[in-house]
Amino acid sequence: MARKVPTVRTVADAAGVSTATVSNVLAGRHDRVSETTRAKVLAVVERLGYRPNPAARTVRTGQTRLALLSLGWLSDPWTLDLVTAVADRLRPRGLHTLVLPGGDWAEVLDQQGADVVFLDDVSADQVPALHRLAARGLPMVVLSETLSPQGFDVVAAPHLPGCRLAVRHLLTQHTRIGCLAGTPSGRRGQRYHVWVEEMTAAGLPVREDWVADFAIDPHSAFRAALQLLDRHDRPSAIFATTDLAGIAAIRAAQHLRLTVGKDVAIIGAGNTSEGALIQPSLSTVGPVDYLERLAELVEHRLVAPGEEYRRHELTWELVLRDSA
Repeated sequence: MARKVPTVRTVADAAGVSTATVSNVLAGRHDRVSETTRAKVLAVVERLGYRPNPAARTVRTGQTRLALLSLGWLSDPWTLDLVTAVADRLRPRGLHTLVLPGGDWAEVLDQQGADVVFLDDVSADQVPALHRLAARGLPMVVLSETLSPQGFDVVAAPHLPGCRLAVRHLLTQHTRIGCLAGTPSGRRGQRYHVWVEEMTAAGLPVREDWVADFAIDPHSAFRAALQLLDRHDRPSAIFATTDLAGIAAIRAAQHLRLTVGKDVAIIGAGNTSEGALIQPSLSTVGPVDYLERLAELVEHRLVAPGEEYRRHELTWELVLRDSA
């Protein structure tokens, strides 16, 4: 005869506690259960081989215990920093962090659901889906410079003024400035055009041979940096449109036995932890303390889903380190 699958009720009866106590133990709510009771329940769970049923729990409570982060560039240090910060913040609340690459979040949320959502980009054709999910009461935090908070929090982090700070800082000491231009959508983005505008405003030539395109991955960025630096008339400074590319430029310079900060100055964009930790450290532009603020916003929207939705702005600053 097949062995009966243990349930929460089975565990509760075997441990001599209520089903609510078992649920509190399994959800990690340590403040509601004594350590002795917790140990007893976990021992029974182990002995009986009990495994929670996520689908049943979702139907029963309306909760998935999932935080969904829809992020475009998984290899970017900014993305890795954000995932770590949010996961660390939500783990004590019993939530698992699910990372979704690309922009298929609407379909996934219709099928899977989540307790809280962070979206790092919403295209114009996705706005109706965003409003539809907001009308369902799904707690969401959206990174956008154009949307207004209509059923979700909006975080605006205007990056172009920060990129101007980066190029202008390089212009105080250099006239031969190259650009590592990211092409996530197959073409150069707005940060590249900031470099063009600032070079033109300074009366300096915009040399196409001092621009190297890279896809959003470290290998492509490293090859692009080598293309700029492994030449007799290399630029004396590089504006990298992401920290990922700035880090790759440091490694490419070291590969070519160039002294970063002396033979070539480098500034990235994003203010990531990897840029701060690499040796020599990467000068950059980006919001300060943004990881803690974003993770805090996601957690706050989780625990206060009915509170008024707001627009939050993160200001980009120049962060000078060893590389420039």
